[in-house]
Amino acid sequence: MHIRSLIWSSGPIMRATATFGATMLLNLGPHSHAAPPAPKAPSPPAGVDRIAFDACVQANARSEFDTAADILSRIKSACVLKGTATFKARGDALHGDILAYDPEAQTVSWTMDISTARNGMYGANISPFNPILRPADRARLSEDDLVTLGRFGNSAFWFMDIASADKPSATYRGQNGFGASFDVLKIRNVRYAVSIPVKRAGLDVAVLKLSLPSAQARMLMPFLDIEIDWAATPLCTICFTGGEVAREDYTPITMSHPIDKQTSYRYVFGEITGARLVDRRTRQVIQAVPGTSLLH
Repeated sequence: MHIRSLIWSSGPIMRATATFGATMLLNLGPHSHAAPPAPKAPSPPAGVDRIAFDACVQANARSEFDTAADILSRIKSACVLKGTATFKARGDALHGDILAYDPEAQTVSWTMDISTARNGMYGANISPFNPILRPADRARLSEDDLVTLGRFGNSAFWFMDIASADKPSATYRGQNGFGASFDVLKIRNVRYAVSIPVKRAGLDVAVLKLSLPSAQARMLMPFLDIEIDWAATPLCTICFTGGEVAREDYTPITMSHPIDKQTSYRYVFGEITGARLVDRRTRQVIQAVPGTSLLH
């Protein structure tokens, strides 16, 4: 389930494993009068079912009282999840200006800096079985299982953020090394994400690339939405389906920067099952791609 790039094509498209390939060239030239009307997308999706998402993450939680079988049984019943994520091509709340335009090549692309790929499972902790920390687990696993855990345990994961929720802020008194006290703003944010394994092969990864003549790009770019259908998919039969990882803001807390920020990522491993470019003004589908050949 390795993903280097999500490259759209006018033919078949991708899934979040190693099958997405051909470049999608999008021709937005004048239409013949005989051409059928462009399809309309349904109403914009309502967003993430956070209750179901949280239940899945909780089912993947491990305690000292759980066996691996207990956890895997909970995952099967709690993590049947799918949804549609909508991103604005420009000024997206989670990803900023997603699409960049190259006037020479006349293409638009969404490029992910590889530094944003996060190893959410921290090595071998891809499964409730852990043959490294618990050698007795090795006897319970086949050689294929061990190879699978090693492969995914050494992968990076791109978190495709699909929703965000802020918890109420609070303040507390902090103190610097000189004994001076000051108020510190405590910020806690939760991001919901679909986690996709990424093969490290350079400084960045092309998530999306398509041809778009400059005249059409100038008119459409401010109004384009990218809608991506996704489904939770475990990496293997003995793997977790998701989890939660916290990331600190590593900027030091000082009197000039009195902010204590932490973001928790609640994620499920998943695949992309389809995608659409939509003009949000009219809901006209500019291009639709099925989810059988999107990423590789």
